[in-house]
Amino acid sequence: MIFLNYATYVDSAPIDAREVIRLRSLQGAIAVAALPHMASCNDAPTRAFHPTTLQRAEVRVTRILICPLRSTPALNDAIPVSRASLSEPILCFAADGCIGYYGRYIRNGLQVRSGIPRPQRSGRDQKMADQKYRKILEKLRDEIASGKYKPGQRLPSEAELVLRYGASRMTVFRAMRELQSLGIVTRRVGSGTYVSQITTSGSHVFGLLIPELGQTEIFEVICKGMMESQEGTHHSLLWGNTGAKESEKEEIAQELCRHFISRRVSGVFFAPVEFTPARIQVNHTIAAALDRARIPVVLLDRCIESYPRRSSYDLVGIDNRRTAYMAAEHLIKCGAKRIAFFARPNSAPTVDARIAGYREALRTLLGKLDRDRVHLGDATDAQFVRSVMRKSRPDAFLCANDFTAGNLMQTLLSLGHRIPEDVRIVGIDDVKFAQLMPVPLTTLHQPCREIGRIALSVMLDRIANPNLPPRDVLLGCSLVVRQSCGARLKKSKAA
Repeated sequence: MIFLNYATYVDSAPIDAREVIRLRSLQGAIAVAALPHMASCNDAPTRAFHPTTLQRAEVRVTRILICPLRSTPALNDAIPVSRASLSEPILCFAADGCIGYYGRYIRNGLQVRSGIPRPQRSGRDQKMADQKYRKILEKLRDEIASGKYKPGQRLPSEAELVLRYGASRMTVFRAMRELQSLGIVTRRVGSGTYVSQITTSGSHVFGLLIPELGQTEIFEVICKGMMESQEGTHHSLLWGNTGAKESEKEEIAQELCRHFISRRVSGVFFAPVEFTPARIQVNHTIAAALDRARIPVVLLDRCIESYPRRSSYDLVGIDNRRTAYMAAEHLIKCGAKRIAFFARPNSAPTVDARIAGYREALRTLLGKLDRDRVHLGDATDAQFVRSVMRKSRPDAFLCANDFTAGNLMQTLLSLGHRIPEDVRIVGIDDVKFAQLMPVPLTTLHQPCREIGRIALSVMLDRIANPNLPPRDVLLGCSLVVRQSCGARLKKSKAA
């Protein structure tokens, strides 16, 4: 068997002629090459090990250790080998980097022998490996944060860390790769691993615990606002896999929480789960876990408590009550008298705040609230929408958001109602598709980029002053008038 500690490990950037030249000192020894981009650059090994390249580098390679991410036909003709080397053993890596596959040189190239069973770890062994991995990761993070290793300073080699922690080379590699993904260290080919220049006591890694990330336009723009912030240039955002079905949101959110705790992030931006039966319990469980880990939390868009109660966490979003008041006021000015509110069941507390603003506008501007026209249901259910129209006879709808407004519009049109001649509609959010609906949607625009920038500022304030009282930073929305509200229809009649 060929052991790694007798070799030089090249593990970042595609292999090319320049990297082969770095093997000049390995004459008569083992040359090691990791090919991380082979899936997209199948010609990389061919360029690296072409005979003329090896001759120019003056390297006589008798045994070569290759670490491909996946097998590729390009390897078969990549490495010229003399007949004397045909029986030399070669140690290969599996797709995830685990040692355990063997092969031999054949003919004029390399063939990785298939069908050899990969050694399987028991559950106990895997757990021990994970514990060592976390121990190494957390220890190195603490040493870097404490200043033991300064920005630009070289960290101990992987071989040294293997001896220090009594761990496998692969476990150490996992920890170093994790530090690299967090931006804490940089790896230089042929040189080693160094503390990143931007890793100082003033830089942080924040987790984004947003179950709806990738499903709506709102949170993507909020996150972009964080990254565009002047303060954001010194910090990193850690994204998680949140693109799940609604039935999986609770489980995914809790898994992300555990993931961020294990990574010891500096803080978490949390948009609480909505539209699920156990959302309240799940949100409190996540918040409590982050509290126990002493990780600061800034809530985005919504609170974990039912309206009008508030939690003990900072919150950055819009003034939902005032926003709904403005929307209802606009519909009244357009001539609406029987305005209904439409939302999905199990919505976030922000919707309750919008309902409160809607009711306040009707009482204030119409003088009374003759009946409660708040309807919670599926806007795509034609039977439900038909019953709402029959019982409430609304001449306008204020929808909890643009998504609901779009679905309701499609259903009303399919039932034969004209918009805005028969029924007016106003939404909240101003997503991109609002102007592309069958009847362009009048809506209230959320300042999402500003929410992101302010949220990052609030998080940094919380880290610097952990004893500050919790704050709600609520931004105002602006009215975007299109055709669905009937404003232009009223003007044409007046003319």
